[in-house]
Amino acid sequence: MAKRFTDTNKYRKHFIRGLPGAYKLFWDYLYHDCDHAGIWIVDMEVAQLYIGKDMPIEREKALELFNSGEQRIIEFSGGTKWFIAPFISFQYGKLNPTVKLHKSVLNLLKSQDLTKYLRTVRKGLGKGYQTPKDKDKDKDKDKDKDKDKDKDKDISNPNPKDNNKSTIKPNKGIVENSLEEKLGLDLLIAAQKKFFTREISKIFSFTNGEAHTFAKITQHLVNLCQSQDCDVGIFKEAIEWAKQCKSSSARNKKGLFVAKIKRETGFKKQERILK
Repeated sequence: MAKRFTDTNKYRKHFIRGLPGAYKLFWDYLYHDCDHAGIWIVDMEVAQLYIGKDMPIEREKALELFNSGEQRIIEFSGGTKWFIAPFISFQYGKLNPTVKLHKSVLNLLKSQDLTKYLRTVRKGLGKGYQTPKDKDKDKDKDKDKDKDKDKDKDISNPNPKDNNKSTIKPNKGIVENSLEEKLGLDLLIAAQKKFFTREISKIFSFTNGEAHTFAKITQHLVNLCQSQDCDVGIFKEAIEWAKQCKSSSARNKKGLFVAKIKRETGFKKQERILK
């Protein structure tokens, strides 16, 4: 599950305060549903589904509100994608091309000619800079150190029974929260899988043999999300790839799509290329 920074004071800011309730929620949704470069594949139908039908939103109204005072949303690719301009500076600070994650963001933005909208790019970062993923890694290292200390205690303590005594009780709340997060992720993946299956069937028609390969691709994307190697946005990205392949001049459009999936996601099943 991708983790992102949030601002506890965001609702005190004039821009957020001035938004109608539905669009406050929509703006927050965009920050969570966009990819790691702040690019959102426009899908108002799905957005409305997640936000709730009791909070109606409209595309043109959203652009009007979000771009009031300054340009925060940049439309590109014929309006099928939005670049959320403030996302980069808020999540990463000043982008550093020597940082692997930042380099990936820059390469993606360059490919879409969006770097001109960046506010901050710099040559280096201080040692203290950490992404949310870095912080998780540090926590894991701290846990490993604690385990090593416990092992040392086992060796040095002549009375093993004392090592079993503990005044620390397990935090039930943490366990419950982890379970809730897992359930929430599974539901989100299931919803995106259903969305992907529905949309891909509108783009391509599959024979029984081809459907077998398609099912394996779908499960591969599910596995990627469950292992947290990527976020659920991969389903929407795959739909975009399918549309691009369908509109291409290639004779084997479905084969082109499978090749794209293999190249972009590491899908290595040796399946017959679709025809």
